Amino acid sequence: MKRMMMLALGVFSMGTGMAQMHNAMGSKLGRHQVVVKMLQRQTEKHLAAKATGIISERVIAQSTRDSVTGPLSDSVKVAYTGNRGSTYDYNSMMYGYQYPYNTTPMFNFNGQYTKPQVLADTMMHWTINPFNLSFGLFEWGYSGYDALNNLSTYHGNNIDSTSGTNQKYVNTFGTVGNILQGDSYVSAAGMWDTAFLQYFQYDGSNRLVKDSSYEYASGIWHLVSRTFYTYDVSGNLIQIDCFGNMTDGSLDTALTENQQYINTYDAMGRLLTVATNLFDGTLLQPSGLDTMAYTGTGMFNTTWREYQYDNINGYWAPQFNMIKSLNSMSLPDTVNFMGFDSLSASWVPNILVTVSYDGYNNPVVMNEFDYNWTSFPTTPTFTHTYYYETYDNTTAVPTPSATETLTLYPNPATNHIVMERTATGAGALVVLDAFGKMVIRQTVAQGASTFNLDVSHLAAGAYWAQFVGADGSQCRPSQFVKW
Repeated sequence: MKRMMMLALGVFSMGTGMAQMHNAMGSKLGRHQVVVKMLQRQTEKHLAAKATGIISERVIAQSTRDSVTGPLSDSVKVAYTGNRGSTYDYNSMMYGYQYPYNTTPMFNFNGQYTKPQVLADTMMHWTINPFNLSFGLFEWGYSGYDALNNLSTYHGNNIDSTSGTNQKYVNTFGTVGNILQGDSYVSAAGMWDTAFLQYFQYDGSNRLVKDSSYEYASGIWHLVSRTFYTYDVSGNLIQIDCFGNMTDGSLDTALTENQQYINTYDAMGRLLTVATNLFDGTLLQPSGLDTMAYTGTGMFNTTWREYQYDNINGYWAPQFNMIKSLNSMSLPDTVNFMGFDSLSASWVPNILVTVSYDGYNNPVVMNEFDYNWTSFPTTPTFTHTYYYETYDNTTAVPTPSATETLTLYPNPATNHIVMERTATGAGALVVLDAFGKMVIRQTVAQGASTFNLDVSHLAAGAYWAQFVGADGSQCRPSQFVKW
């Protein structure tokens, strides 16, 4: 059996189901990948405040075997240059090795550009050939990055390609790191042919408000999709409206809203629900519902349920349930995947996963037990092993400037806070909460040095403010308290 333990090793096409939790676990999350990407973005915000300048660990390989000592069924190897690292996603229980891991050309429906979670230069993936059942090289890829570690290029190769690289992605970023344009290319008769272009627009707070995708056909660029994004006063993405050309082969008819996502959050900005509405040919109708729950102040979910709307009987039918148990370090060491039995009206076991971690809180061994209709086996059905190397990430992010300072007053603040900086270069002013979530981001023009920020919408607590220059330079973070 081809066990695609690729940890996001898959190029998803527009309109496909949600990305895998782990393909090796036989994920049942298969409706849409919007939730996965929003949770990944949530993880990125949480990790934004992690300490740097220390010895860290990054993943370099993974292997999947039948049982504990059985033959290899899947394997990945990555290599790095410099101080780029990797991040494990405890929401989806995966590493994201390959790019893209969202929709064609390279972004998902919610349009949020997320940096790869594994900032490797090269990736090689071996698996079982479904035609001859032999184990061998399946695909490989290599990446390029700009000075701020934004992914600027990715080349993907399939083993069955006769012309070398057969897919290429090129991204263009603004001075504050926002993705502005994404280009997708395919190889045709040994020549590169531009397939898709995607453009992104932002508001004054650097929040994505619209993206537009174009497809090249018959010598003409055709607008094929456009998505709009709505936020609440705390900056949470609460609505996504997706317009597309669904049936016209000429690609020239007017766009129709075919998908809509309505999102809710808790007081900490953690994603609670995603309601999916789909166009039925006449109007938008309820289709799916994802619900998440969390333990304590953790930023990854410990319960994730998926429902599908039954239009005939008018109710939400349970589909999938994932429950994580935490170890003493508040990391998920047991994950239960369950399906819903409509006859008994109860959740039934599907897959049980146990995870062990090293001193860096990265997974080392993940054992998967597949339910056999009566019980779980005593030995793992599949065993996934991760391999790492240590590195000094001192220069993984720009070193804070020793000359630029940020002065805040009044401190504590109630409704507004004044921020004064000693330098006058262009960039962005960011404010992070105690959990590392970015709650304010404001573009700073060349020459600006004093800002009056509205903080009335922020919850009471401690926050950190920092200026990030267009060249990647940073001032040291300054703390303030919101009453």
